[in-house]
Amino acid sequence: MDFWELPLLIGLMGLFFQLCIGIAQLCTAQSIKAPRPMDFSEIRSRDLDFRGIIAPAMAALFSGVLVSVSASYFYDSIGSDHSRALQVWGMIFFAAATITLGATLHYSLKDGGSAEGLARNPHTIEAAAREVVRNPEEPPVPSARLSKQLDQWEASIGCRALQFSGNHATPALNSRLESSLHDRTFVQALLSSWSIYWFACAAFKIRAGWPVLMCVTYIVGVTLLALEEADFRIDNAVHILLTFSALVGVGIIILAFYALARGNYARRWHAVNVEGLRAARSAIAESTAAERDATERHAARMKALDTLCRLIEHTPNIIHADLQFDNSASAGIGIRTGSRLLGKIRNAVRRNM
Repeated sequence: MDFWELPLLIGLMGLFFQLCIGIAQLCTAQSIKAPRPMDFSEIRSRDLDFRGIIAPAMAALFSGVLVSVSASYFYDSIGSDHSRALQVWGMIFFAAATITLGATLHYSLKDGGSAEGLARNPHTIEAAAREVVRNPEEPPVPSARLSKQLDQWEASIGCRALQFSGNHATPALNSRLESSLHDRTFVQALLSSWSIYWFACAAFKIRAGWPVLMCVTYIVGVTLLALEEADFRIDNAVHILLTFSALVGVGIIILAFYALARGNYARRWHAVNVEGLRAARSAIAESTAAERDATERHAARMKALDTLCRLIEHTPNIIHADLQFDNSASAGIGIRTGSRLLGKIRNAVRRNM
């Protein structure tokens, strides 16, 4: 392989990959919408099923295949002239199986499927807030905590629009995404999509900017190919220059197409996320009011129980004062029986306070 072939091959593979991604995102951009509303209990049930059943089963299957491949390499290394290389490949596949299984177990056990760990985006936070409204006495996650987690999510809303993980703050990208919500014409949407991608590249130089790197690698490969083929004759130089310009133009066009498709994809996701954010804010306001009302009702009940408890504590003395002049045996028995009964009521009230 000549020295110019490697960057050209890498660049071509990168361009082909981003072309496929761009076509897929352009075709699916119209179908972007908010997930179906679900109760928080249903969301937790599905998450627990995935963490406890589906993810471990998939990890066991995939790691089992890797272990089988590793075992075949170790078996082939017995008595082989290339036993060392085969053993190395066997260890590589075995390490891959171990890492796959360990990563899946870490994901399954992370947060332990807790309600707080699950309420991390506007849609699950809204569902959790609705659950608080229905049952404010025993909320799955307090409204204050939901509000804090929603603030954390909103700070990295640009990252979410690009479907990236992490909590990377991107104020410039967030501002550009916010202004794209006011686009009304096709040209405005096109320009917004174009600029959003370049803002994303500035914020995420590797995760968003890898297509630019692939295009540059491709251009370097084409340049080296042109220098390799050039014999510096005027007629041949013109032909090579035209071919070079055409090849470079193809790479730039593919990059521009990807940038537009990726920016448009992020723009549409941002619109969905903003709507979810507003709905989650509204739900948190309702859950906060429900929790406040529940606290006030609880305080009123406790005050009533405290008043009743003090009344019960003084009742035996009142009965004794009313009946102190009655010396009959039946009156004494009634006082003692009433005192014991009121004592039981008083103890029950205190236990429930």
